[in-house]
Parts: sequence; structure tokens; C-alpha cells
Amino acid sequence: MTPEATFLTPDPGIEAAVRATGESLLRLMEAHPAPGILSKKGAYARIMEWSMRDPAFKAQLFRFVDVLPSLDSSAEIVRHLQEYLGDKAVELNPAMRTGLAAAAFAPALVAGPVKANVTSMAGQFVAGATPGDLVKRLRSNAASGIATTIDLLGETVVSGTEADVFLQRNLDVLETVSKAIARDGKPCFSDMGPNGPLPRINLSVKVSALTPEVHPADPGRSIKALKERLRPILRRAGEAGAFINFDMESYAFKDLTLSLFKSILGEDEFQGGPAVGIAMQAYLRDCERDLRDLIAWARGSRRPIVVRLVKGAYWDYETTLAGQRGWPVPVWSEKSESDANYEKLSLLLLENADIAAPAFASHNVRSCAHAIAQADRLGIDPRVCEFQALYGMADELKSALITSGRRVREYCPVGELLPGMAYLVRRLLENTSNEGFVRLRFAEHKDLEALVVPPVADLDAVPAGVLAPAVVGRAATKARDPRPYEPEPLVRWFAPEAPSLMSAAIDAVRAGLGAAIPGLIGDSDLHTNRTIVSVDPADPARVVAVSACCGPPEGDAAVEIAGAAFERWSRAGFTERAGVLFRAADWLRRRRLEVASLEVFEAGKCWDDADGDVAEAIDYLEYYGREGLRLAGGGAVQSPPG
Repeated sequence: MTPEATFLTPDPGIEAAVRATGESLLRLMEAHPAPGILSKKGAYARIMEWSMRDPAFKAQLFRFVDVLPSLDSSAEIVRHLQEYLGDKAVELNPAMRTGLAAAAFAPALVAGPVKANVTSMAGQFVAGATPGDLVKRLRSNAASGIATTIDLLGETVVSGTEADVFLQRNLDVLETVSKAIARDGKPCFSDMGPNGPLPRINLSVKVSALTPEVHPADPGRSIKALKERLRPILRRAGEAGAFINFDMESYAFKDLTLSLFKSILGEDEFQGGPAVGIAMQAYLRDCERDLRDLIAWARGSRRPIVVRLVKGAYWDYETTLAGQRGWPVPVWSEKSESDANYEKLSLLLLENADIAAPAFASHNVRSCAHAIAQADRLGIDPRVCEFQALYGMADELKSALITSGRRVREYCPVGELLPGMAYLVRRLLENTSNEGFVRLRFAEHKDLEALVVPPVADLDAVPAGVLAPAVVGRAATKARDPRPYEPEPLVRWFAPEAPSLMSAAIDAVRAGLGAAIPGLIGDSDLHTNRTIVSVDPADPARVVAVSACCGPPEGDAAVEIAGAAFERWSRAGFTERAGVLFRAADWLRRRRLEVASLEVFEAGKCWDDADGDVAEAIDYLEYYGREGLRLAGGGAVQSPPG
């Protein structure tokens, strides 16, 4: 992507076609209305309506929903309900006033209905808990001409046992669905592409659920571990004639997922199959660069793929995390920017549909209409493109697209409530977003003009900040004019250069291990007869350093020198004292990876934990230097009272 700004302004000809297509889709949606997710009565409708009105309630509610499956007792559920929602719970459901009052004696009276309501809410978006539920949904979809992609709920496993279970679930689903499809006869409308039948089994896989041995700081080992888990899935998919899609998760896993996709498909065993695809997230500022690179790889490998173009489901997470850690925000900050980028990348995919078949995943009528209008302009067979929508959402749009002769695939999550809770919260956030299409259409009843307005945005494509270095450096703090305090940014381990930078620092520190470290009293090095041997806890045979072991005589000498220095230090102003802290912080900042590497050997820390310790030390020095200046009012000589 070029560094120049790309100001997307609507093309009059295309806009006329988009508007006409959008009008046609909306007429079809109104002619065949489906029960909208915001039209349901009862607790769910009240929850959604309130969440749109009250952002504070929305945040607390979704936190409660997220933690609910891990609560083991009725008393815990009631306590968390009171702590998270307080009086809001009573306002939401007046009948709960009596229940909460009696909860101390019979907490199950409140906990049971609360958990049942949340489970019912999850059922709006989860197609079922078992492969049998999934087969029923596949057949129901096929009767309507809709194809299905399967998503097994669960992500970010933390143990090998969890990973084993997830792998077996994938293999079991491929087996169950394969047998069911073999009995079902011919494919449905959306399972037919321009060259004949498409794979009727379509499975989406999240890499974070395959193995706990995944970390962006160690892409080589991560990809090796991931391949071991993926190969059985790809082999079984090849035998069953299934399609495997690599889902995209948080930004930290993005480059790892892309590398895994290219690497495993480059193996001789999988160059001829199975059919594969990958999701790309248009809300990422560097998505165009990645998509162009992916298309070039597919052409160079002569490997046709499918690209599921989504806007992205982790916007809140990415924005919050970047703010916490002092990183540049990787997502577009305005929805119009994501929408504009989606349209830009839709056209890029359509222009390369011969090697990267587009699957447009969106509930936004404008986005779908734009893709259709551009495909028609390019003379692309309608069966080349696919439109995807989530289970439990956009049923009217699915029906309208099918009626207009477009292939549709429903994304069907399957699994238990606990691993599905993160998925549920993402859907709730999407449905209550101030600018989301679902809210504009069903809650605010916007007219056609508002629903198909072109997303004009200044896509100054990849600002330098998004491609920032792994270690975000800062200038030294000036004691006489300190900048406002901000926590030290952590290393961005998913940045391409991060692993090599840390590896180089590790190698440099390793070369100096075992050195004799003297004591220091005043300006003089001190060697003692007794020593302290420090060893690597991860490899006790490795000596990290041999340091002097000081005793009472050395302690007396140190106290004497400190006493001599006291008189001058007692007259030092706060600016001078803060300057010492700021210089120490800058020393750590400049030698950050070296100090973190030493901690890896000295304490057996993981790379990210060691870096976090160094960043925390810098934070303390920077924070307390500023606090000293604040308490002193800028120039006191002595500490304030207390």
C-alpha cells in the first residue's frame, strides 16, 4: 500500500448501481421479513434496548455475561449480579426486587432464571451444542438454498488436554457431517459454483484453539506446533472433500495465521488439496497490504483460495489493548473508515477472483450492494462470489440475497455455553454498536438514504504508527519540564522484527554469562573471598554470574560513605532528585532488551514477562519522579510533611 492518502470519493455510475441494488435488496427484505434479533419480546429485547441507551449499563452487563459461566453456585451468581448491576438489575426487571431481597435465603430463585435468560440469549447466536444439532441446521439451511460453514466454539487453549479435545471435536464434526451429507443427495443452490459443486462441508478453524504453544514472539516454534495439530484436520478434510477456512482472531495472531496458512499449504502433501480459505479483516489499517501479499502468494503458488472478507469482531478489544499498552491502534478509529476500506478491498478481490474467490461476510446492505454492483460491472459470474452472514442475524438479508440469485453461506457456531461466551459478548457488542447496521436498521429504523450512503473516508492507508517498531522508544524525561506521565509501552511481540531483536539481545547476554561481579562501595569495586553463585533456574548447570558476598566490614564502610554523602544530598532540590530517577529510567530504556535478557537467565522468565518487569521498573521511576515534583510544588528542598 502506498503511503499517500487515498481519499475515497463515490463514483457516480457505481453509486447509482449500488443504490439500485440496495433498494432491490431492501424491498426483498421487507417483502419477506424474518424475526429480527431486536424484535424479540421479553428480557432479551429489554437488555438490548437498555444497552443502546446506557453505555455504562452495557459495559457492566456484558462483563457479568462474560463471567457467568464460571460461577459455580447460585450464591456466586447473585453476588456478581448485585456487584455488576446493582439497582440496574431491579430497574431492568422489577420482579427481581423481591427475588434479590430473598436471595440471602434462597439464591437459586434468582440465579436459575438469570442463567436461563443468558443461556437463551446465547441461543440466539449459537446453532447448537452437538454435531447432531449442527446436522439439523445444515439440512434446514439447505432447504432454503443456503450453504453452511461450521465454527466450533472455543479459542485460546491453555493446556495440551484442551487442545486435544478441540482437535478431536474438529475431526468428529468432519466425520459426522460427512456421513450426513452422503445421505442427503444433491447439493443446494449455494453449494454450486460456476464450475460445478463446491465442498458441502465447510469448517472454520481458529489457530489459538489448536495448541497452547502459540506465541507471536516465537513464530518458528508456534508454526511447528500448529502444523502438528492442523495436519490431521487437513488430511481428514481431504478425505471427506471438505473445505477448511482459517479464521482470523486478534491482531497479535494475524501475521502468525498468515504465515501458517502459506507455510502448511506449501507442503507437498497439501498442495493439491483440500480446498482452503482464510479470513481477512478490513478494519485493520494494514489489511490491504496483507491482502495484496496473499493474492501474490496465491498466484505464485498457483493455489486457488477463498478469501472471507470481514470487517472484524475485535474492535473494542484492539482499541482498549493498544491504549493500555501504549501501542499504535491497529484498527480504523471510525466505522466509515472500516466501511470504505471494506469496499476498496472488495473491489481488489473481485479483480483477482480467478485466484482469490471472494466471500463477502457482512450484514450491511450497503456493503453487499457495493460488491454486487462492482461484480456486475466487471462481468463476473454471480456464482463466483459468496455472501456470508452469522447464524441468528440478518435472516432477511440472507433471504433477499438468495432471491436475487446470489450464493449465501451461514456461519454457524456450535458448542457449549462456557467456551461460547466470548463469542456471545462480541455479538452483543456488534448489535448494540452506535453505528452498526443492525442497530440503524432495526432499532432506529433509518430510511434507505441513511442505509446506503457511501462511506467517504480519508484512508491514509498505513500510518507510520501501525508499522511502528517492536520497541517503541521515548526520549529521556527532562526534570525541569517533564511530559505528562504515560506507562512505558510493552514490546510488540507480534511485530516482525521483535523475535530477532530479542534473540540478538539473548545471545549477547549469554556470551557474558559466568562473569565475576564485584561489590560497589562509593566509586570502588570490591572483591571478597566469599562469593554468591547465581544459576539459571531453567538450567541449573548454567552459571549466570559470580558476585561478591559482602559482610559486616563492607557494610560499615558503605554506611560511612553514605553518611558523608548525606549532607550534600539533603540540600538537593526535588528537581535534582527527580532527575536521578529520570536518568535511571532512561538507562533502563536504552538497555531494555539487555536487562530483560539477563532476567530470562537469572529468573527463568518468559520473554514477555521479563520485558513487562523492565517496563514496570521504568514506570516506577518515571511516576515517582513526577510525584516528587508535584508534591514539592516545583522547587521544595525537603520532603513535604508525612
